[in-house]
Amino acid sequence: MASDDSQGTITRLLAEIAGGKKDSEEELFELVYHEIHLAAERRMARERKGHTWQPTDFVGEVYLRLFSKGTFNAPDRRYFFGAVARAMRQALIDHSRKRRPEHIALDEMLNWLHTEQRVDLLDLNEALDELEKLHPRHHRVVLQKIFLGRSMDDIAKDEKCSKSTSEKDWMFARAWLRQRLEGRDHGS
Repeated sequence: MASDDSQGTITRLLAEIAGGKKDSEEELFELVYHEIHLAAERRMARERKGHTWQPTDFVGEVYLRLFSKGTFNAPDRRYFFGAVARAMRQALIDHSRKRRPEHIALDEMLNWLHTEQRVDLLDLNEALDELEKLHPRHHRVVLQKIFLGRSMDDIAKDEKCSKSTSEKDWMFARAWLRQRLEGRDHGS
């Protein structure tokens, strides 16, 4: 995770981007590239064999989603990393929609089942949308955990809560998602 010094730099760059300084977008992305690339590697390792994206392609797609529609405005690093996680999620959903619906191992994604259950990625997306409406903080925890692979310590810092609160949010969100998705089992 970013050091305290780079965290201050992230905050400064976000303020510059909000002020319209386009060069700061690239500087910010260079600063966080390694962390985002590692998250992309972890995420792509869980995708189906033969997936057409490599981690670098995935990171490029995330960059385009964040910065191609004009000025990106993130008030703080929590919002920024949440936006990165949302961009990763949406890129995978859009890619899945272009192909036939893809099934993923739910226990790999959410790490709670003892037996493998396969879930349609589009069903997971719908459940995440519902979770976001009902429990926004829990939704942010899930996105950061499964799409960025962030630690509970880092998530707690960004959410301005204790690690135990983030862990409870994660446990609640996993149970909530499992309940929503168990009835939608599509087999392997």
